[in-house]
Amino acid sequence: MLRSFQINCTLSLTVFLFFSFEIFAQKVEHGYCNWQPNDPRFFTYSKEFTSPGINGIVQDHEGFMWFGSEEGLYRFDGVNFKKFVHDDKDSLSIPVNKCKVHLVDSRGFIWITTTEGVSYYNPVKDNFRNFKRNDTLFPVGSINGIREGREHDVWICCDGKYSLARFNYVSGKFKVFKLPDSVNGTYSKCILLHPNGKVYLGTGNYVLILNSVTEKYETCISKQISDSEKTEKKRYWGSITNIYRDTQGRIYVGFFENEGIKH
Repeated sequence: MLRSFQINCTLSLTVFLFFSFEIFAQKVEHGYCNWQPNDPRFFTYSKEFTSPGINGIVQDHEGFMWFGSEEGLYRFDGVNFKKFVHDDKDSLSIPVNKCKVHLVDSRGFIWITTTEGVSYYNPVKDNFRNFKRNDTLFPVGSINGIREGREHDVWICCDGKYSLARFNYVSGKFKVFKLPDSVNGTYSKCILLHPNGKVYLGTGNYVLILNSVTEKYETCISKQISDSEKTEKKRYWGSITNIYRDTQGRIYVGFFENEGIKH
């Protein structure tokens, strides 16, 4: 009988890294690792990796693996870890150690979130650019999704009425979008960027569709909620947790509790 399981990243952790040959093949010849096929590697509270938890994993364009953790941002080259931690004397360091890594964008920047807000690491300059929370930019709650758009701008969804933000590299600034007044939910858990330029935002029991050109919400798709779901005890039931577009263009919406998947 198959048994379901869940990894709790806040618990003590052994990082098990089993690399396929293809992932690091291009780096072996440059001496980044002495990896051998079918050779699993374990890093458990070693001198190189000391964090008790992992909050996200991405791979950059150079083949390096990046791990957000409870104690800093780690880069792994196949042999060694490099750890990025906060430095009170350096405003261009990571703002706090605990972080989650979300995205490597087309420029090679590593996007992370912390309790302070959003940051990206520039490998060329070897520094971080930090965007702190304020009254409208990631004001409350969690930052839940970071995606890169077709114009190479970066979109971020988070909790709160100002639950969508767009970063423009030319201006170097964010533009925030407030949820329509008709939308009651303030828990925006997922975002999908459609090839046609539309932005799908899953917030509460709604799918909102924003036109990235006009920067206006065009469509609001609502799921009917039963009286029992409206109670405080079940206030999260039915909320949208995932939106995905398949290769044929069909869009799937995943719900939390009882609702399953719809498309």
